[in-house]
Amino acid sequence: APVLAEGPSESPAISRAQVEADWLNQAKLRFPAEAEQTSAAADAMGGCDGVIDGKWGFHTANEKDPWWQVDLGESARIDRVVLYNRCDDGMAVRNSQILVLLGETANRFEQVYQHNGQVFYGHSDGKPLVVSLGGKQARYVRLQLPTTSYFHLDEVQVFEAGTDKNIALSKPALQSSTSQWSTGSPQVT
Repeated sequence: APVLAEGPSESPAISRAQVEADWLNQAKLRFPAEAEQTSAAADAMGGCDGVIDGKWGFHTANEKDPWWQVDLGESARIDRVVLYNRCDDGMAVRNSQILVLLGETANRFEQVYQHNGQVFYGHSDGKPLVVSLGGKQARYVRLQLPTTSYFHLDEVQVFEAGTDKNIALSKPALQSSTSQWSTGSPQVT
C-alpha cells in the first residue's frame, strides 16, 4: 500500500538538481556530440543519398544566403533538377524562393531559376519541385536561399539530358555551414 505523507513536506518531490540533470540528459539525446563534429561535406551528402522520407537530408545553420551544392564529377547536360522538400511542421515554406545555380567550377555560378514563392513538398504529396533546364551544361549544381534562414531539403536529384539517370546520387556535396541538427549521412554505395 502506498505511504501518504501527512502535512507539508520539507523537500520537494523532485529537486532542482534532478531537474537540471534531466535537462542536460535531454540536450544530449536531442543534440548528440557527434552532430557538433559533423563536417559540412558529410551533412551535405544527406541531400543526394537516395533517401526520400519527407525529413531533412541536410541542414545548415541560420545564416544569410545559405547554400548546398553537388559536384557531378564532370560537366553534363542537365535536363532537370528535382527537389524534395522537408514535409514536417510547416518548415517547407522556408524554401519557397529557392534559387538554382549552375557552374563549371565550384566557386563561379550563374542563376538559372528562382522559385515563385509557392510551397512545394514531394514525399508527402508526390509532387516534388521539378526545375526544367533544357540541357544546360554544368559540373556543379548549387541551391541557395536568397534570405537569412536555415536551409534544408529532403533530397536533390539531377537528371542528365536524354536519360532517366539521377547523376547526383552519391556524388560529393557541400553546404555553407552545419547546424545543431546536422548528423552527416552514411555514404551510399
